[in-house]
Amino acid sequence: MQPSFDPGDLPQLFATLASALQGRRVLLLFDEIELLLDDKFEQATQVFRNLRSAIQTYAALTFVFAGAEDWHKRIKERTSPLVGNVKSFYLKVATPADIENYLLGLPLRHCFPNAPVALFTAMIQHVLDWTGSKPYYVQAVSSRVAALRHLADQWPVEVARQTQEDIAPQLASFYDPTDRVAKNILGLLAHQPGLTVPGLARRLGVSRQTVWNRIDDLVVLDKVQMEGGEYRIVGTLIAEWGQRHRDLPIPSGWPQRLRWAGTGIALVASLGTFWYTHPPTLTEQFAFTEGNIRLTFPASVEAGEQGAVAVAVHNMGKMALAEIKVNLVAAHIDFQKDSSSQVTLKDLGSGETRHLTLSYHVHATGTPRTIPVEVAVYSAEPAIASQYAALWHLRRLPLQRWWTPLSSIFLLLAAMCKWDLLKHLLEPLRGLLGGKSSG
Repeated sequence: MQPSFDPGDLPQLFATLASALQGRRVLLLFDEIELLLDDKFEQATQVFRNLRSAIQTYAALTFVFAGAEDWHKRIKERTSPLVGNVKSFYLKVATPADIENYLLGLPLRHCFPNAPVALFTAMIQHVLDWTGSKPYYVQAVSSRVAALRHLADQWPVEVARQTQEDIAPQLASFYDPTDRVAKNILGLLAHQPGLTVPGLARRLGVSRQTVWNRIDDLVVLDKVQMEGGEYRIVGTLIAEWGQRHRDLPIPSGWPQRLRWAGTGIALVASLGTFWYTHPPTLTEQFAFTEGNIRLTFPASVEAGEQGAVAVAVHNMGKMALAEIKVNLVAAHIDFQKDSSSQVTLKDLGSGETRHLTLSYHVHATGTPRTIPVEVAVYSAEPAIASQYAALWHLRRLPLQRWWTPLSSIFLLLAAMCKWDLLKHLLEPLRGLLGGKSSG
């Protein structure tokens, strides 16, 4: 049965302690402080309030809060309940030389005073490689080595097996951080050491920035080490345990597929918007008595659109046309050239082609999908009177004025869906520009 605890007792405890010091100071160490962050600890909020109050009230009391992963994360992200009232210090483990000399060399030499120097040196190197010079694991392995009665040829295999059994809960905790991405990184590196950040991101189906954030924390926590841009688990014994007891993380392909699908849809939408608002041109040709007339216009138009239609008149007769008139009329489109929908061509010689351009303005709303455009050709001498009809297609969605921002938005969405790929493609260009600027 757990003893009862009342957070209300803490203020009185701190007040009594502070008054009894009489000018002296006292250091209070709270180890495993991250246990208070567990959701199961219902009174954690009140405890932290009391601690914060004591820090601010009693100068003679100095508090040291020691913790590991969760505490490190809270301090880094400034979500700690004591943020603003504490200073952060990151403790480093002893140097490999000190661990080799004092934590391994002296104790093991005492246990095996008659061991050959070569065997003794190999033993220390085995332990350092297994543990990555992490003190807790060094002590765990050393205790098993010290228990050996004699150093048989198979002693490394037996010691490694026994040590992994002894500290199985600690190794399980090593591979089970609260952050899911960090957990997957550890599991992946246990099976595939030597991966880079892009390789980790690609295999886990997350962004490189996400991997950078987690891998930095794992390096600070001395769980992962970097060698030449490649990462591996600290300690071969720890890595081997993870390879045997942790599954290779295989993320669902759906998030990656959805990102590719989103990129494809966004690119198609961007190109489709441009194609929809910038259709190709159509050309229709009509023959009259002495020649033909050719009309070039957009494949589709929309309400409010303004543009130009090209007209070409070709005299195929043997005589010149003194004067020929061309008139364009439509119920929902205004055509103009020099303030008139009718243009007059004079002295069109035999075999000559004359080109002209009329502006148009579409003011159709709620009309059918097609707009008939009547083309009339008149000439007094020789007498010509011909009429033709060209059908212009009307787009229902008036997007032409908005195509630039719409296409830009779709391109931005495509880039966001595959930002990692875009950065990878731009890296050579960035390096080239950097090289030029530095030169």
